[in-house]
Amino acid sequence: MAFAPACPNNGLVYAGQAFNVSVLAMNAAEGITQNYRYSAVAAQNFASDVTLSAVASAGGAVIAGAVGALNNTTVANSDFNNGSNAAGTSTPAFTFAAAATAPTDVFIRAIESAGDGVASSLHEGGLKVVSGRIRISNAYGSEILPLTMMANAQYCASIAAGACVWNMNGNDSVTTFNTAANIVPVITNGPLALANVAVTNGVVVLANGSAVLNLAAPGVPGGVSIGLNAPTFLGSVAGQATFGVYRGGNQFIYQREAY
Repeated sequence: MAFAPACPNNGLVYAGQAFNVSVLAMNAAEGITQNYRYSAVAAQNFASDVTLSAVASAGGAVIAGAVGALNNTTVANSDFNNGSNAAGTSTPAFTFAAAATAPTDVFIRAIESAGDGVASSLHEGGLKVVSGRIRISNAYGSEILPLTMMANAQYCASIAAGACVWNMNGNDSVTTFNTAANIVPVITNGPLALANVAVTNGVVVLANGSAVLNLAAPGVPGGVSIGLNAPTFLGSVAGQATFGVYRGGNQFIYQREAY
């Protein structure tokens, strides 16, 4: 059997993010076994369930649980027709045991759960799994004007002193969230209140790893922390939005000359 990934982000997939798999039944001549298909009639059913596992390289050892684990590992025999799981219903995800993990190559092994027990051997496709997060930048402005904040996708590029070194993921143009449902605002100082805070974008899709968040003018000064609760496979680093002049500040928030 052979496996090929259809992965987002130009070969990168975030830890915990589902990706699609394609499993092909191959014959000795490296062709697709066309009669490997499911049928409700037992005598005509030539497909078996297939179990997926994560390995470190094509033909290599299974990745230890101390590194991470693959979930949703069964490709049902009912998915197969003419030698492939053309229905594409298998969407596993690989999750790291620790969030602070450097980018890791993950290859997928496919083994028949029954039947002849055929395995994918060296025909195993792979992708690079990374820890990810969305970081929202700080911003300040007048309470009588709208305010913008940047949301940037980042990935853990390496580990230094036990912590991630975060880089921008400029290849991410697929991550989606909805400001109507996924924004987590926390008031940090008033008289600003949650009733005054509105992020007006609606559905947001990152473009080259970034998106602009639009906050409506609250009409009153204060501070609010803006974070996200989705996508669930990405962490969120909240940004601080500050409206109006605050005590101790020595910069102009808003200035206008009128004649």
